[in-house]
Amino acid sequence: MDLPAPVSPVITVNPFSRSIERCWTTAKFLMFRCVNTQWQTRNSASVSDYL
Repeated sequence: MDLPAPVSPVITVNPFSRSIERCWTTAKFLMFRCVNTQWQTRNSASVSDYL
């Protein structure tokens, strides 16, 4: 009796999910940059008030 050759599991890559992941990473970076810029602006304004 012949048995079929063992088959390793195949991982399929969904290009759509990669696109969403890339967009989410970009969105997080842009949000961080925006918050960081606002914090620096607010922080520098408060420091200049004390000078």
